[in-house]
Amino acid sequence: MAYGDFYSHLPVSVLSQVADLHLNKFTAAYAKVYLKLFGYPDLASWMRFRLITRYLRLTKDDTLLDVGSGNGIYANQYAYYIGIPVLGLEGRKKRVELSRLVSQTLSLKSTFRVQNLERALLPTKQFSKIICIEVLEHIVHDRQLLSEMAAALKTRGTLVITVPSTHKEETKMFESFELFAHVREGYTHSFFKREAGRLGLHIVSVRPYFFFFTKYTVRIQQWIFKSLPPAANIITYPFLQQISRLDEVFPLPSTSRGLCIVLTKYRSAKEGGV
Repeated sequence: MAYGDFYSHLPVSVLSQVADLHLNKFTAAYAKVYLKLFGYPDLASWMRFRLITRYLRLTKDDTLLDVGSGNGIYANQYAYYIGIPVLGLEGRKKRVELSRLVSQTLSLKSTFRVQNLERALLPTKQFSKIICIEVLEHIVHDRQLLSEMAAALKTRGTLVITVPSTHKEETKMFESFELFAHVREGYTHSFFKREAGRLGLHIVSVRPYFFFFTKYTVRIQQWIFKSLPPAANIITYPFLQQISRLDEVFPLPSTSRGLCIVLTKYRSAKEGGV
């Protein structure tokens, strides 16, 4: 499954809202073919999707929680292809409304809720899989959110987190920040090792990602998106996507800008450990 290709099954009116563009029958037909071939043209999200899908190993018996679901693309993608129930939590109302519209249009089992993640109270032991993608760096009370996610995870369940990485041992707060913007630079391996011990979780993997080629292709795409017409991003995306794949051949860990952390919840303290 290509990242976001399920959008190709949306009617023109809904697809126009997803793309934030006015699409007629001709441009919508082109967009649907493009989505089927290349997926949704967001390089950074595509790369994270491939990474977390590998670790989630979702089956039809899973229940998934997406903490900070954004535009709902991860939640709706998994609900569409695997048919599992997914709950997405997101602080921005407009994004939740769009996620719901897509889910309802395609008759998916995904549901979405407006939720302030600074004060999230999650149900205990309800989800077999939880994802939290590029969210913690936006949360002032990040350790509290981690506690809530650990409590919401079923025994032997899997929690996958991605965050920006930093080489500083302590994750200090910025002096000032805007709503929904970053409140800290990033995280270290040692932070999650400490938190896993506190929460009774076991670290399965801490994988650096966002190496040299991906970093610079993402920067190029961001410049194209901000400076040029939308068609420029659509045309260049497949080429940038292939260039970013060079990270798989020539990874340079010292240049990584992100961390993917995979944790699991054991039945008892004797089974766990980090």
